[in-house]
Amino acid sequence: MLKVLLLTALVLSFGYSVSADDCAAGSFINAKDKCVPCFKGTYSDQVNSTACTPCAAGSFNDQKGQTNCSACAAGSYNDNEGATTCTACAAGTSSDQEGATACAACAAGSYSDKEGATACAACAAGTASDKEGATACAACAAGSYSDTEGATTC
Repeated sequence: MLKVLLLTALVLSFGYSVSADDCAAGSFINAKDKCVPCFKGTYSDQVNSTACTPCAAGSFNDQKGQTNCSACAAGSYNDNEGATTCTACAAGTSSDQEGATACAACAAGSYSDKEGATACAACAAGTASDKEGATACAACAAGSYSDTEGATTC
């Protein structure tokens, strides 16, 4: 078993000449008939593939020789094919789903004050935000008040 694992590691590292049915999933046969591991950001789920497929937007792959891609976690996104990482949602935005291709701006009356938010928080009573994408809510001015959460005005 150890010999098989070592041989597999060498194959994925350096490539090798192939004959029919020799190139495993996670690899592709290049123009020189060498079996080469798929590059980061790509995958192959078929044996004897002649090309690897880029990961779809909303997913990534940060290792060579993979047979699939992973969805971006909630609170992150990517909008490019062939990604090797996902980007955390910026403050003022959020994403509550895996595999997001964008983060949504917080609605008026809510905010997100840190990167990677999976939800925006409602403005507390006594504060308000009248704009989308807020990173904080403003305290009501002297002489005005809002006794509800999620207020857009005081």
